[in-house]
Amino acid sequence: AIDALKIADAHLARHDWFAGSSFSFGDIVMGVFVWRYLGLDCTKPDMPNVRDWLEALEEREAFREAVMDVPRAKNLEDWNRIEKESA
Repeated sequence: AIDALKIADAHLARHDWFAGSSFSFGDIVMGVFVWRYLGLDCTKPDMPNVRDWLEALEEREAFREAVMDVPRAKNLEDWNRIEKESA
C-alpha cells in the first residue's frame, strides 16, 4: 500500500484528480481505499498531495455519506467486530 500511495502522491502533485482535471470514478475507488487505509493503526508515509486531495473529497456530500459514515477499523479485531455488528 505504501508504494501505491507514493505513486498516487506523485501523480496528485501534478493533477487535481486521478483522471486529471476532473473528478472521476478513479477518485471514488481511491477515496475508499485511502479512507480505509488511514484508519489502520500502522506507519504511513508523508503524503501531502494525497492529504489535500482527500480533503477535497471530504467536501463532497456523497463521499461523506457513502464512505465516511461507514466505520473504519484500525486492526483485524476491529474488522471482525464491525462485521459482526453489521450482520
